[in-house]
Amino acid sequence: MLEGHLKLASDGNYLSGSIDEQISIIALAWPVHPEEDELDGFGFWFLTTVPVGVVWFTSAGQEIWT
Repeated sequence: MLEGHLKLASDGNYLSGSIDEQISIIALAWPVHPEEDELDGFGFWFLTTVPVGVVWFTSAGQEIWT
């Protein structure tokens, strides 16, 4: 994020605010007690529930949305 290789996004829009503010959105949504069946505790959460996605930027400037 500091070097501009990725941004966080939600609903097709980049998040605003500082990097710390953006990461805090994930921290606030982080499960306190993950279930054992959630692919190592947090894997399933990242696939289904995390409130933001990552947009990667290639060296050619292409955006890859997750």
